[in-house]
Amino acid sequence: MATYRTYKNGIYGKKYKKYYIVPSIGSDNKYWNIVDEKQSILLDHLSTLYDAIWECDKLCATEDEMRAIHLLYQQNIPALTDLISSMETENHVNGLSANEQMMLDFARKIRDRKTEGKRL
Repeated sequence: MATYRTYKNGIYGKKYKKYYIVPSIGSDNKYWNIVDEKQSILLDHLSTLYDAIWECDKLCATEDEMRAIHLLYQQNIPALTDLISSMETENHVNGLSANEQMMLDFARKIRDRKTEGKRL
């Protein structure tokens, strides 16, 4: 699943974007925390690695990206699936811009989270 390592700043975990996802100590990786480069805990007790990655995505998102996330989250699962299919078809035919690729990635993650019954 994840490959953990010890970084130069002494953090043991997985770097994702500009934060570190750290397994909690002494709990057999039952929870994950998000820390910054100064080892300050930003979020703790996240139940899965995928939840930690999602929270990192939200922490790093710009205002426009957060608006897109909220708009996508209002869609139901079939609508998200249709959107993903049409964007993947467009990607194979003409390619996607960086903004469209970001929307596609968020749509996939949101659809998966909604399928699992997880909240924004």
